[in-house]
Amino acid sequence: MPPQRIADHALVFEVRCSDAAKARREAAFKQLVAAGIRITLVTTPSGQRQAALLTASQERLEEEAERRKVSLRLNCEDVLFADFDRRTKNEFALKNGELFSPMERQQLIVGIAEGAKFRGGAELDLADLVSNGTLLASMALHSDEREILWTAWFGLRLWPWGWPYGWPKTAEYAKHLNDWPINLQPTKPRFLPDLGLLQQPIHAVKAYFGSKIAFYFAWAETYTCWLLCVVMITVPLELIRAGSTDGQTDAVVRLLYCTLVGVTATFLNDYWGYKETLLGYKWDVLDLKQESNPRPEYIRAAQFGPWRQDGPSWRSMLSLSGFFAEGGLFVVEPSADKTLVMQRRARFAVYAVAIAALAFLLTVNVITTLLILTFQMTTQQARQFEDSTFLRDNGKTFCAVLLTVNVILSNALYARVAVFLSDVENQRTEIEYENSLLVKTTMFQFVNSYIAPFYISFVKSQGLILFGAFGYRNRRGELYQDFCGGFATDDTPHAQVLDCNGTSGCFLRNIYVREDCMDELQTLMISYLVLKPILENLKTVILPVINLAIARRQRNKRRQTADTARPATPGALYPAWAAPRASDTPPDQATLKALSEKVSDEMLLSPSMGTFGEFSTKILQFGYVAFFSVAFPMGALAAALANVVELKLDAYKHTWTSRRPSWEGADGIGNWRRVLQVYAWLAILVNVLLVGYASNGVRDHIVIPAAAALDDVDCPPATSNSLLSDEGRALGLNISWEGDCVRNYINCYTDIGRETWLPAQTYLDQSYERSQSYMSEGLCNPKSLLYNKDHCALCKERTAQVEGGLLLFVLVVEHILVALKFIVLWLIPDKPAFVREKEARNEYEKEQRLQRISLET
Repeated sequence: MPPQRIADHALVFEVRCSDAAKARREAAFKQLVAAGIRITLVTTPSGQRQAALLTASQERLEEEAERRKVSLRLNCEDVLFADFDRRTKNEFALKNGELFSPMERQQLIVGIAEGAKFRGGAELDLADLVSNGTLLASMALHSDEREILWTAWFGLRLWPWGWPYGWPKTAEYAKHLNDWPINLQPTKPRFLPDLGLLQQPIHAVKAYFGSKIAFYFAWAETYTCWLLCVVMITVPLELIRAGSTDGQTDAVVRLLYCTLVGVTATFLNDYWGYKETLLGYKWDVLDLKQESNPRPEYIRAAQFGPWRQDGPSWRSMLSLSGFFAEGGLFVVEPSADKTLVMQRRARFAVYAVAIAALAFLLTVNVITTLLILTFQMTTQQARQFEDSTFLRDNGKTFCAVLLTVNVILSNALYARVAVFLSDVENQRTEIEYENSLLVKTTMFQFVNSYIAPFYISFVKSQGLILFGAFGYRNRRGELYQDFCGGFATDDTPHAQVLDCNGTSGCFLRNIYVREDCMDELQTLMISYLVLKPILENLKTVILPVINLAIARRQRNKRRQTADTARPATPGALYPAWAAPRASDTPPDQATLKALSEKVSDEMLLSPSMGTFGEFSTKILQFGYVAFFSVAFPMGALAAALANVVELKLDAYKHTWTSRRPSWEGADGIGNWRRVLQVYAWLAILVNVLLVGYASNGVRDHIVIPAAAALDDVDCPPATSNSLLSDEGRALGLNISWEGDCVRNYINCYTDIGRETWLPAQTYLDQSYERSQSYMSEGLCNPKSLLYNKDHCALCKERTAQVEGGLLLFVLVVEHILVALKFIVLWLIPDKPAFVREKEARNEYEKEQRLQRISLET
């Protein structure tokens, strides 16, 4: 008898436990047997634990499949499904010669165990039996298909060579697995965009783990292919930018890049909707109804915890006659059965606490992030750090690493807090629980993960003073202001001031020169898109592998030091309440020993945590690329390479280091798609603002040339010495500052100490440590040598004109991108026409089958 015939599901428990736990366990096993479940008891090699291995006869599985209206694929060339009917079971496709696959068998057995008694079930709550200590674990066991799936999943395929490494063995196995032709048959690798590198046996993943996990891996593959498409756009644009020294070319390339990223982010979301529908059709989950049964924790809360029915009246759960409508709305109906209801005032009280906790943790996180950014500012600007070579030279990179670690740790910490708060909220169904957790987690992680790049992009240029600059003051006695830029080098004499301190003579001192924030944002994005995935993979994949190896080593040591081994004995297999039928063949000792080892090995695996963490990580990464990659265009390539590795590591984690999850159905990625839709809309706005305001390129090379009446070559000469511009006077050019040419507009935005014709040691005294605005500290400052009242007024007029033009430019580009987004939405339907046609045909075939069955019976 194959192992899976004895062991579809396992209930593990301690041999030594309280009498109450033993009584509850024996009562549960009797209920299972009465419901038609077959139980085999085995003892683990250590002798400290036992496992009740659950299975059921073919007849009982068929009965449950018919009751639950399990949809199975028909044995025909087209992809058609029908609800199982025992009268026509010969019309359904077989899997490895069997009617039900291992995953379907596990689904049916758990359904029998937890089904109502009046429907033939055992009416047990397996999760509750684990939570109250009756059982150690309730777990689906990995089956023989795991090795077949792993060979196909981990193997690398590369165009044009075709099959990945390991396919011949897999193809040989697939000949004997009639369920897996569409799942494991080698397919021709695609050429674009990944040369077949990312192709996964998605259908096989669905057959083994269920549609919920399969949808995640299908989405992750699609998302990574989108990243590679962005790379294909980026490379030629970067080559153009690298081959040109013209600032206008750089500005246009950045504008094109942000436009394409914003539009393709929308394309990704809409294309995924198309693909999600296609997969849902192939897996027959488009009409899958979400589980509406109450969670075990919800029922248990009526007996234990703060919401128990014998607690204070304002918060105790009520038992009322009625039913729950769509959206969780409870409808009172006297004729309906009684059900447990959470009071609204109690739920609102928990929501208030959750909002307060979220606000508090967000405040703490914002303060922590700003503290790191202020530390970076002081190390980069403050004269007190002049002797700290490491911090002065590497402060930006060091603080980018600190911010990355802070994001990872804060997200991990709040993930635990969010789970705790969601548990306390006592959501009724699993889908309501997941949605509540998703909302809290997404809100926190959005602020936590993006506050630093948003601050650098749009706030830092305003020169804020945060936390009193930790008390550090410059030579003028002023607190340091936060600006982007860096200290000049010795080969830029115009960015030096003559410092005479009276003791060691006079010397030239380099000043801090203000620039736009693209370079600093690029440093942060490199850390977020390169370092962050490495650290997260170490935490989520590598550490579990290490922990598993340590656990196996410790177990083996315990076995070596044990006095005697305690293998399972035939007498322990079938207690009086689980006597085998006459037709049952008792398993041999070799089979029992293999099953005992299997249970012992799988107990060492970590419980499956689903795909929530993977989704949140990938969507945050999507935000980095969609929002800020204009500062680091090759960030898409870094993210794609990280995902190629992470997908393989995730596959290994789910296959070999995690327990097999119980069957979880889904018709898509759920509300994660709504999050992606929000991100896609935000990507348009953020990209336009980033190019327009975080960088000077669009202002200097697109808006100002449009605002100026003349090109630089046509700039009129000065008719008098008083009209000669400061640039012309310093460079020996006859240029009037009254002329509406491009350079006169740009000069209104420059700094003293940034340009060669505005040397700091001429126009700034020795107390200055940072470049100063040419307009405010020069033209408009009566104390400055550059003071010119008329020129100051003209510059103010010009800057106001440019700011208005820049705002208009941003609005126009934003509207164009929104229009393109709606065009993409219109071009890509969520449900393709051929899917609608096949669905209609499937419904027609179902009706014809039902009519034929009715006539035959």
